[in-house]
This record gives sequence, structure tokens and C-alpha cells, in this order.
Amino acid sequence: MSDLQHIPHDLRPAVDRERIVKSPAGKVLARQFSLNPELFATATVYSDDDRRCIMTQIRLALTDFYVFLERKRVKYGFDPVRALDMLELLLETMSDSEFHQSIVELIARTRDRHLAFYGREPLGVTATLPFLIERCRDDNDTQYVVTKIASGFQPEYLEVGSLVTHWNGMPIERFIRLNANIFDGGNEAASLARSLQFLTNHPLNRFATPLEEWVDLRFALRGTLYEERFIWQGFHTTDLPKTPPIGRNITGFGGDLELLYLQQVKRVQFAPASFDALPTPPAAAEPGVPDIIGRTANFEFGSVPTEHGTFAYVGDFCISPLMPCAA
Repeated sequence: MSDLQHIPHDLRPAVDRERIVKSPAGKVLARQFSLNPELFATATVYSDDDRRCIMTQIRLALTDFYVFLERKRVKYGFDPVRALDMLELLLETMSDSEFHQSIVELIARTRDRHLAFYGREPLGVTATLPFLIERCRDDNDTQYVVTKIASGFQPEYLEVGSLVTHWNGMPIERFIRLNANIFDGGNEAASLARSLQFLTNHPLNRFATPLEEWVDLRFALRGTLYEERFIWQGFHTTDLPKTPPIGRNITGFGGDLELLYLQQVKRVQFAPASFDALPTPPAAAEPGVPDIIGRTANFEFGSVPTEHGTFAYVGDFCISPLMPCAA
């Protein structure tokens, strides 16, 4: 590959103004704004009483109700109750973000998806980057590819199809493995998968605000290496449902709420047109091409003509019937 091409970091403009995200038809979907550290310092507050209450509730759940505690201690070599004891010694000296992240990591290291901590959600936002990275394989070589760029965002060099090699100077594979430590997958593969899923989207009731204000991404495109800086942004889906339509039973819901929320954010970022009504369908559908006659929030339906006759067609946007995935 040729020499590295990059944008001078001191020339990258700071993105500090609020932007309203709309669908092509003008429907307001979200607002995007700068993640001001001072703003979050006052918005995310756990008082001493709040912290001790959280610690007490976690200890109660682990010692009195969690039947797999001894098994998890032996299997993973981590004692969450002992970790609570150690954390309690530092309780009054930690910042809100440090406390939040410590609790998240403690629960994650227990390695059980039935245990979860949802802290305070500062300003109701997700911290996002304007692109999506997914993993693929080329023979035995694992590649990390930029597969989507947010609607309305114009990077200098980054394109769909760019092969990411480094994240803030660290090989991307290594960073994803280190990042997996804050996820509660029941095994290594599950933790790695969640680390990749949430690489560019951090729901702030689940994670603390990103430690870094920006990400320096190194990637290869058409035989040339590039490096470009991207700034974390706040993303608030103001006018969209915050929870799937499951009534009051959110606590007992057996699905993955985090992924459902993530899919909603991705849909807004990368497929805003999916929130608009369908255009008028063509007079006659071509053979093999579905003739869409209706769409709900979760699926589309119609008919599809084939050489063997006309058949019903249903297209589900997500593996869960509760919320559509990003297109």
C-alpha cells in the first residue's frame, strides 16, 4: 500500500451545533448534538445515597436470589460480591462516570445475560459515530469493513467498503477484544459479538460517556491507507418510541432490549426513508419482484408473481417482531 494519507487533526472542525435528523419526507426522527463533558458532569449524578442503594440492591440480588453465583465464581474466577466490597471502599472518591462504568463492568464480568444494570440515562441519548463497522472473512483472513455511513454525513475519505485496521492507534481486532470485557455475553464469542455491535453506538444508560472525545480511524481503501478523525455525538430519538410495545412487562421481557434500542438508532442513522410512507407502487410488478401493498412498523406485505403463480409476500425487518432493524 502507498503512504498513509490523513487529515491534519488540528484542522478537523469541532461539531458543536445541534442538528435535527429528519426522514426524506420531513418527519422529525432524532436530534444530534455535541457531547459536552461539562453538560454530562451535571446531568449524570449519583448521590452517595444513590450509590449505596445501588450497591445494596446488587448485593441482595447476588447473595439471596442468584442461584448460579458459585458456579460463575468457579468457572470465570471472578467473585462479584468481593468486587462490591472493594468498590465500596472507593465509593466516595469516584466520579459519576467511574462509578457507572465500574458497576457495568462488575455485572458484565459475572457473565450472565439475566443480570443487567441500567443506570441513569443522561439527557436520554446514545453516543454515536456516523458509520457502521461489521466483520467478514476473506478465506482465513478476518476483515472489519465499513458497511454504512449515516445519512447526511460527508466524510473526507471514509467510504462504504473501507477496511478498518486501527482504532485510536490500536489494531481493531485487539481493541474489540479488550472492549468485550464490558459486555455480559455468556461466553467469549457472545462478548466479542456484542463488542462489535456496540462499537460505534453507546447507549448511555448502559455505558458511561466515551473516555475519548473522538476516534482516530485508520483504514485501507483502494490500496491506500488513510487516517481520519471522527467526533462522538449525542443522538436522541426524540419522537420515536423508547421501548418496544410490550406494556408494563419490560423487566420480565425475555428479548434483548439493548439490541432493540440499537436497531432503532441504526434505522434512524442509516435508513431514515424507512419511516416514510411507501411511494405509489408501479402498475404491474415484474415476475419475482414483490408488489408491496402495505407496511407496518415491523414488516411489509403484498404479493409476488412468479412463473408458478402469485404468492403472498411478507418481509420481516427484524428477528424480533417488536421493532424493525436498520435496512
